[in-house]
Amino acid sequence: MSFDLKHFDRFVVILWRSLPVMADVERLQRALEQAYREAKRPLVVVVHVPPSLDGVPETDVRDAMVGRMRRLLNTSTCESMHTVVTQPGVAGSMQRTVMRGMAVVVGLRRQLFVHDSVASCVARLRALGAEPSELARVEQALR
Repeated sequence: MSFDLKHFDRFVVILWRSLPVMADVERLQRALEQAYREAKRPLVVVVHVPPSLDGVPETDVRDAMVGRMRRLLNTSTCESMHTVVTQPGVAGSMQRTVMRGMAVVVGLRRQLFVHDSVASCVARLRALGAEPSELARVEQALR
């Protein structure tokens, strides 16, 4: 499995360890559906893409992930999605720019947020009304 998933209440934190493959898309979908059933309210999904993760997923995997993300955010399953790309320099800037552009293209710019640091992500979550105890758990899960 290419990711670790931490779930508490309405928050799901996904830590990518390697580039996703198609089987990861299915596993992630099932895990998010289970988290939603347990939370009994819309999820806030936080995804961490570490600097060690170089490259992009294969086109079919990327397309499947975008389709699932769009479905999640267009239903009551997911309130918002926050992606933290901590890759420094030009490579990280390009990743964040592509992700922000994708959010605009698929019509999700009010629900899909891209951050360059954990601190930026936590600040946005705070602005969106997350409780201090929730913020602490998210920050801990991302470290």
